[in-house]
Amino acid sequence: MSKKYAFLYSVFSLLVLLSIAVALSFRSLWVALLLTIAYVFIVGFGFILKARIRRKKENPHA
Repeated sequence: MSKKYAFLYSVFSLLVLLSIAVALSFRSLWVALLLTIAYVFIVGFGFILKARIRRKKENPHA
């Protein structure tokens, strides 16, 4: 992953975490729960993307 995309991914993840904190401070548990589920998907997508890039580097001819 290029540094630009890694930075954007990190900023987006941070914004979701901050949104969870804001939702909890306003006692909006449903919004916090939905954002938590979204964050889990974001982290999972990051791991999937990292694995794909690593596989591509290990086997560039496939």
